[in-house]
Amino acid sequence: MTVSLALLSWLYLILPYVHNPALSWQQKAVSIAYPIGDVLVLAMLARFLAAGAWRTRSVQLLTLGSLGLLASDVSFGLLQLYSTFHPGTATDLGWLVFYAAWGAAALHPGMTTLTEPIPRSRPPS
Repeated sequence: MTVSLALLSWLYLILPYVHNPALSWQQKAVSIAYPIGDVLVLAMLARFLAAGAWRTRSVQLLTLGSLGLLASDVSFGLLQLYSTFHPGTATDLGWLVFYAAWGAAALHPGMTTLTEPIPRSRPPS
């Protein structure tokens, strides 16, 4: 799942910024960093979900916030590339969901269980 999102980000968000002659190298670097950061957030989330920790409230809040972040960053990137971005749109709502959900996850008592090591399962002998 992470690799497929990385490929889509590369094709539709990163390459258009790389080939945009109107941007300086600093602007290109910042514009490229956001999709790469989103892929890293998805990889972290996949680690939590694969470990079976999705039942805890803190992971559910992290998942909700991550989805809001991904949706907002992708829509913002596409709006910046192909039209003009206006503050106060639904894109901003995704970032609000991200901040609120991750803040609530950080305050939830179940967050401390995410730092415990995952027990390894032994193959049947």
